[in-house]
Amino acid sequence: MGATTSADIFRYSKPKLKNIFGAAFVAMLVSAFLHLVGSVFAMNTGLYHENLPELIISPGYLGLGFVGFLVLLLAQWTTNDSNIYSSVLALNNIFKTKRWLVTIGAGLIASVLAALGILERLELFLAFLSVSIGPIGGIFICDYYLLRRLKPSILKAKNIPTVNQKALGVYLVSFFIGWLTSGHPFTINIFPFSIFAFNGIISSIILYYVIMKIFPNKENTNGPETNHRNL
Repeated sequence: MGATTSADIFRYSKPKLKNIFGAAFVAMLVSAFLHLVGSVFAMNTGLYHENLPELIISPGYLGLGFVGFLVLLLAQWTTNDSNIYSSVLALNNIFKTKRWLVTIGAGLIASVLAALGILERLELFLAFLSVSIGPIGGIFICDYYLLRRLKPSILKAKNIPTVNQKALGVYLVSFFIGWLTSGHPFTINIFPFSIFAFNGIISSIILYYVIMKIFPNKENTNGPETNHRNL
C-alpha cells in the first residue's frame, strides 16, 4: 500500500537517487528494530497487536500511562496523515467537492469504524487492504514502465475520461484473484505457496498489458490535447 500511494505523497518532490537509497536504508533499519521489539513484547506478554494500547499504557506491562498514550497518538498520526491524504485525493475525484469536507468525512467514517472494533479484525482487514490496493500498483507499473503511455501530452489533456474502464475491469479481476488465493475465508487453493498480495499485482500487470495490446485506445489526430484519451 505504501508503494502504491507513494506517488500521492511525493508528487511535488524531486529527490536525488542517493537520498532515496538513504531514506530506504534508514527505514529498513528502523522497521527491523520495531519488529524485533514487537516480537519480544509479544513473546513475553502473550499480547499481540490488538492489545497494543494495553501493553504500552497498563501498569501491569510497560506502564507508561499518559506518556504512552501520547506515543500511540503520535505514532498513529504520522501514519494516518499520509493515509488520509491519499484517500482524500482519490475520493475527491469521485465526489468532486472541497477537499476539507472530504477529509472530515473520511476521518469521521474511519473513527466510527475504529470505535466499532475494527482493530479486533486487524489482520483480516490488512489482508483485505493489501489485496485491494496491490492491483492498482500493478496497473501503474504496467502503464508507466511497460506500455509507456504516460507522456506530457496526456498530462496537459483537457478531455481525459473520468473512468478508465479497461483498467477498472482488470483491477476487479485481479482483486478477486488475489483474494481467492489469500488463504482467508472463501479461498480457492490454486497457488498454495504464493503470496496473495503479490498474486494481485502480477495478475493486474499481465492482464492490463494484454488488454491494452488487444484493445488499444483509439487516438485522435486533431492535436495533442485529444491524443491518448485514456490515462
